[in-house]
Amino acid sequence: MGFFAYNYFKNIKRPEVYLAYPDKRTIGALHAYDLQTDIMANSANKGTFTVYRYEDGEETRFYEQIENGKYIHLYGVGWFRVGDVSVVDEGINEYKEITYLSIECELGQTDLTSFGSLGIDEDEQGGLDRYCLYNPLDASHSIMHIVLEKNPGWSIRYIDPQISTEYRSFQEDSVDTYSFLTGKVSETYECVFLFDSYERSISAYKLENLGKDTGIILNYRNVIKSITMNSTEDDIKTVLTVVGGNDERTNTPLGILDVNISGTNQIYDFSYFLHMMSPELQAGLAHYDELCKENESAYQEKMSTLLSHYDELNTLKNKVPDEGESSTDWTLFGLRELQEKEIIYKTNMSLYLGEDESEQYQKNAAIHAAIEAEIKVRERQISDKEVEINNLISEIGTLVVSLPNVLGEELYKELGPYIREDTLTDDSFIVTNSMTDSEILEMQQALLEHGRSELSKVCYPQFTLDVDLINFTVNYD
Repeated sequence: MGFFAYNYFKNIKRPEVYLAYPDKRTIGALHAYDLQTDIMANSANKGTFTVYRYEDGEETRFYEQIENGKYIHLYGVGWFRVGDVSVVDEGINEYKEITYLSIECELGQTDLTSFGSLGIDEDEQGGLDRYCLYNPLDASHSIMHIVLEKNPGWSIRYIDPQISTEYRSFQEDSVDTYSFLTGKVSETYECVFLFDSYERSISAYKLENLGKDTGIILNYRNVIKSITMNSTEDDIKTVLTVVGGNDERTNTPLGILDVNISGTNQIYDFSYFLHMMSPELQAGLAHYDELCKENESAYQEKMSTLLSHYDELNTLKNKVPDEGESSTDWTLFGLRELQEKEIIYKTNMSLYLGEDESEQYQKNAAIHAAIEAEIKVRERQISDKEVEINNLISEIGTLVVSLPNVLGEELYKELGPYIREDTLTDDSFIVTNSMTDSEILEMQQALLEHGRSELSKVCYPQFTLDVDLINFTVNYD
């Protein structure tokens, strides 16, 4: 949109324009003509203006100092960086046409190389790292901490708590900061980044949490001339197959089968078409929803227990005592560590072959025997835990609610015209071989919730509106 003016005590006033250095030291005021600025919601604001060399026969102050890289301060609006200066001389009065961008454009001049295959190999995530938007307790995997490290002049103002700690995978190995935030990160977390040029601060908001009600209503009695609303049935989707990124265990796309109460990688929402269906089909879908709700609590409770069991199994397999590997309390070690210790002491024993009665041999043999005994204990504990897990998985299976089974053959046939399938793919949800079973289930549950959120949007018609308004920006009433 064109530049807006400010209203001070019902006097329409254009903002004052100042030239400044990048440290925001003011050089002086400029007499700007044809000032235009496009204010964008999720992109850098940009604009243009013209400055003439001569005003009233005298050379304009600061004309020669207008050059690329300096700042423009539109008082009360924000700070901008001069991006392009064109000098035009038509033989009458030379002038400069200045193009400027809001200063977050500078974030496009720094590259981030901490993602994708350039992750940190030495940490617990094992190389193909997952990142959250903001977590001060995990700065090496916090996107905003990485951004500030490469852009020290900027700060964080606000990060929506609904998105701050969700971990996702990113494949970009080298990308400029601005493009990464407003592109892949914005898309992945479904958020909008706002940049404050006065504070040099960055904020991130979930789309639904952005903005506030001004109390201003636009209607046909004040500024609206006409409204044209368009929608197409092709945009409506009632069934989504939810797919994530790569699952390294099988080298196939990650699905939601293990956490979805429908027992498939698909989720359903027929809300928009319900009023068109026969009473019998409506009742069948209502019954399906009731069964899902009835079973959901028990299903999620057992899933939570399953997560706990997987954590316990992981501990039995991989635990290292808090005091470290120097501990000799073998009951504190997981199977993997015990097996490594067993090899060490067996090797030590081999150094004293033929010296069965020696003190060193006896000492190592006693430790080796204690470790072997604990290995048998741990193997039994692991076997028992795996039986518990398999039994729990079977119980979870009995809670699965299959839509075709609930509706029956005839009603499922009737549902056919309302089945409008699509695939939701988000490769930021991945599984690596270094992840525990519990972490994998948590990733699948996060993918399922993401799918449900997306389906709730696309299961209804998507409208586009063309609104013809009078020029209300110059009407202070």
